[in-house]
Amino acid sequence: MLTTAISIIRNILTTLLFGGLIACGIIFLAFLSLHPNLYRPILHTIACGFRSLKKWLGKFIRFARQEMTGEVPDDEVVNTAIILTDEEIKQLLSLLELKLYVLPVLIQYAPNINGILWLDISAVDTYPEYDGLSLEERQKIIIHLLQKFYFERRGFYVLLFLKVVTSTRLYLAIPLSKRGQRFLENQEVQSIILPGKAEKRAPDFLTEEVPHRNPDATDQESTTSDEDRTS
Repeated sequence: MLTTAISIIRNILTTLLFGGLIACGIIFLAFLSLHPNLYRPILHTIACGFRSLKKWLGKFIRFARQEMTGEVPDDEVVNTAIILTDEEIKQLLSLLELKLYVLPVLIQYAPNINGILWLDISAVDTYPEYDGLSLEERQKIIIHLLQKFYFERRGFYVLLFLKVVTSTRLYLAIPLSKRGQRFLENQEVQSIILPGKAEKRAPDFLTEEVPHRNPDATDQESTTSDEDRTS
């Protein structure tokens, strides 16, 4: 019954959409016959309006389906197996204290905000034996610690996004859904992939934040510099 209602609403909206497009097309052609120099600006405006209408129409249909059926869109389905319990957070802090940080404490733990797990940890410092390591080396330590932690408790690895990495702070995000992953990727956060895959290079350690990097732009600049030196 609900599926039938949704189909009827979709058909009505589709009919209205195409009817409106036909009417706009007739008006557009009539107007152009009187003002041919306005062809490009008007065409651009109509194209933008159509894209916006299509976007909001899709959102409305998804919202109506979710409200009427209770179904969650596929990209918003949360993998609850990734969420850590309070006891596991304590175990993770103990692991970080044992391997890397001096007296780490939990600043904030948000298990699920719009399909993303956020973890913010503060510490006094890192241990002296890690002072000579680069950011990339320290990142690898954090990556393997966290991935090993997850694998021992869940039997799988997770996708990690390191947002802040300093000697006194670790701030990271773990996507729980496809929508959360897209959000983090669009934010150009430092992305850390599963162990064994190539990680992105990062600047020297002890920076306030990991700056946004565009690997393609960096490679292009390096190529240009090499060509200039060759010339």
